[in-house]
Amino acid sequence: MGELWRSKKMTLIQLFVQFEAAHDTMQGLGKLGLLQFVDLNPHVMVHLRHFVPELKRLAPMSTTIASFAAQINISNILYKSEDMPLIVVPPAVEGKDLRMDEVEEALTDLKTQMDQSLERQLQLDKNHHQILELKDILGKDEEGFFSEVGESFVDSSDGDDGEFKLELLGPLQEARKGKGKDMEMPVEDDSKLRFITGVIPRNKFFALERTLFRISKGQAFLKYRELDKEVIDPETGKTIYKNAFIIFYRGKYLGEKITKLCIAYGSHIYPCPETYKERKSLRKQLNVRLGELETVRIKGRALLRNILEEIASSLETWHQFVLKETAIYHTLNSFNFDQGRQTLIGECWCPTETIPQV
Repeated sequence: MGELWRSKKMTLIQLFVQFEAAHDTMQGLGKLGLLQFVDLNPHVMVHLRHFVPELKRLAPMSTTIASFAAQINISNILYKSEDMPLIVVPPAVEGKDLRMDEVEEALTDLKTQMDQSLERQLQLDKNHHQILELKDILGKDEEGFFSEVGESFVDSSDGDDGEFKLELLGPLQEARKGKGKDMEMPVEDDSKLRFITGVIPRNKFFALERTLFRISKGQAFLKYRELDKEVIDPETGKTIYKNAFIIFYRGKYLGEKITKLCIAYGSHIYPCPETYKERKSLRKQLNVRLGELETVRIKGRALLRNILEEIASSLETWHQFVLKETAIYHTLNSFNFDQGRQTLIGECWCPTETIPQV
């Protein structure tokens, strides 16, 4: 290309193009690759030029295509460990006749499907994460974690298990946002020993421990257990280590202060049954729910993968189309527009010997 412009004799030519044929004309000239256009509207601000509406339609389409490509890369990274084949984006299909309305509609429809699938998958991942956290709090058995609770701990009968409503479970901070009014902390008798259970990132635990001692003035007792497995936070996608903890205290006012403190340090607080039988029943319910949830998550990932494979089959073609259309309308914005004759007038440099070809 450098040799072309340096060694050929150039001529400044003027083009008169009918408005209705401007797009197709510029598309044909662009395929030749022989012209360098001159901006005849340097005094006109970019957002006031004639083809700005078309460029505004193309901008969100370009953003959507970029989000598709990013999600495909994320999917390939996440599921690479599951021995699933990578989603491959094929080259653009040459000569395929596309219209902006068709591409815009297809992108909007697939973006809606992908966003809905991702939202459902995120909610499933959060539910899965919450169940795992509560299982970590309960442990495989009591392990001394609830020994200070003192109610029915020694009763290890396999007979009648206590009942606990699994639907009431969830982080307490979500309940305070109005997502679960049934999960509020019970009204407390100041004379009765109460406890709060939760999970907190390990790097914030010791700060919580020190602050808890100060605000409770030594009237709260904290026990914790380091969780061996690192977990992936579904909201941030980062891998972190966590600690499960239980805090014993007396008094409603102190309980409110401790709850706010734990939430401020990024803890997930869960209402936990007070009796051994209820905790035993809850472990069984969690195992059942975990199996059901894993089945739904697998189906959700399969659905999302199907959507991404459909997107990948045409992604590069759409990308090339949007780039081409953007270049066409940016070039047309450099033309003068004769409103009386509905004609576009432009100037460009062209190699003299290729003028007949142009």
